[in-house]
Amino acid sequence: MATAHEELAITDAEFEIVATHLDDALREFDVGDADREAVMEAVSGFEGDVVGPPADE
Repeated sequence: MATAHEELAITDAEFEIVATHLDDALREFDVGDADREAVMEAVSGFEGDVVGPPADE
């Protein structure tokens, strides 16, 4: 995951926007709370690999 995102310079705010959209979509499609929370917890676990400056900085 880190390698795939290392050149993208994704910010904390950008990650949060995507996570919020995902949470909204799961709610819109009536995904149960326990399943939605499990998905969001899994996504949150990727934040450290996805957010950060490009590798050359």
